[in-house]
Amino acid sequence: MFDYPTHKDFGSGDRICYHGVMDSFRNPKTAAALYASQQDQTPVLEVGSPMDIGDYAAGNLSDVYAFTNGDCVRLYKNNEFVKEFTSRDWDGLKHGPVLIDDTIGCLLETKEGFTGPKEKYVHEALNGAARYGMADLPVKYKSMLAWCMLRYKMTYEQGVQLYGKYVGNWGGDAVEWKFEAVKDGQVIATVVKSPNTKLHFDVKCSSNELSFSDTYDMAAIRIIIRDENGNTASYAQLPVSFTVSGGAELVGPDTVCSEGGMCGTYIRTKGTEEDAVLNIHADGLEDVQIRFTCRKGENS
Repeated sequence: MFDYPTHKDFGSGDRICYHGVMDSFRNPKTAAALYASQQDQTPVLEVGSPMDIGDYAAGNLSDVYAFTNGDCVRLYKNNEFVKEFTSRDWDGLKHGPVLIDDTIGCLLETKEGFTGPKEKYVHEALNGAARYGMADLPVKYKSMLAWCMLRYKMTYEQGVQLYGKYVGNWGGDAVEWKFEAVKDGQVIATVVKSPNTKLHFDVKCSSNELSFSDTYDMAAIRIIIRDENGNTASYAQLPVSFTVSGGAELVGPDTVCSEGGMCGTYIRTKGTEEDAVLNIHADGLEDVQIRFTCRKGENS
């Protein structure tokens, strides 16, 4: 379920088992969304890719999976509808992952006016280029492009422009991808992916009301660094520092490094009836303060 401290026989070198679908503070990793999507009470939509071409070999955006309990996922590129995707049947899964393997969809028709065989062959060839890259493009797709050049008098320069516009986009205008999970015809969840410009803390606390008696009370603080669209900033490996004032103290170090954009800490009461304040800081992010009441309760 979650990462945990363990013995030396794990390859991370820090004696921590990272096999969990959550980190040791119970922050969910992407894998947790597959489990979360198997129920129908709470809407779920998680996209298993940042949609940044720089994360892919040769900048070729390959297959992407979405995890949802919706009936389908709609994809938009810069607010232009691309395509609707549904999950294939998965043995043993009520809601299987949704494969998103076409980022061109109907755009050649709606934006370029392509129809019929021209749209079909250019579409398939561009999707092939997205999957394999131009250098390793199979003969099948090269033949489609050659046929279009002969049949429709398409030039090499036009082909390059289409590739840059719908596949490569390296150094071009920033692309915003939007994913909508739809159930019973209604949008139940939305995810937006775009190059981030501002990060912020998303902090959850197990309890803000602490009660001590003959022993201390504790609270777990879970921290995720997110971008302006609410996505986990998985490359934000930032030093995060904690200071506590009042009737509580830290359990653990006062500075940790976020891993995969996530971290956390614990606090405990000190035995005095005094409210406490935890301040969370990282350079470049706005500080977050969490307030706690610390009250003496009955002896256990």
